Amino acid sequence: MELVVRFLVFFLVYGSLHYLFSERKRRTNDGQVQPLKRPILRTVVSAAVAGFLFVLLFEVLELF
Repeated sequence: MELVVRFLVFFLVYGSLHYLFSERKRRTNDGQVQPLKRPILRTVVSAAVAGFLFVLLFEVLELF
């Protein structure tokens, strides 16, 4: 249960910061602001991968 809570907290914090600072204002090749679906999907995927790696490395470091 503790791992799930750590993952969710990391996911929310990392995802929100990633969206605010890198995805929100990203533009397409035409110079238009991209639709809302694309940056949210990109943020969710990157936050999930980063959260998985965080939990995995946290558990590996906890073993030593």
